Amino acid sequence: MQASTSSKPAMATRASARSAKTRLSVVLCDIHMPGKSGLELLEELKASGANVRVPIVMLTSEGDPVLVQRAKLAGAKGWVVKPFKAGLLVSAIQKWTA
Repeated sequence: MQASTSSKPAMATRASARSAKTRLSVVLCDIHMPGKSGLELLEELKASGANVRVPIVMLTSEGDPVLVQRAKLAGAKGWVVKPFKAGLLVSAIQKWTA
């Protein structure tokens, strides 16, 4: 992975653009990220048409039912609340990628 000295918002935009060119197995995304929310990234990934079948899992400290519903409507396959046990996350990823 190459380090970047650019701003964090630009990094989120580039990550979204790169995902359209890369075959992904799963995406773990937080709700609160600098420059772009995880929900915005989720909506962009799904709207791009690339990696449509890739499960996107929101990994966050948020438990707000409104955010959970918005993420589900945008295509999130799961919602894991921090803190979590590593085994739980691994099991969930295995289920979503099977």
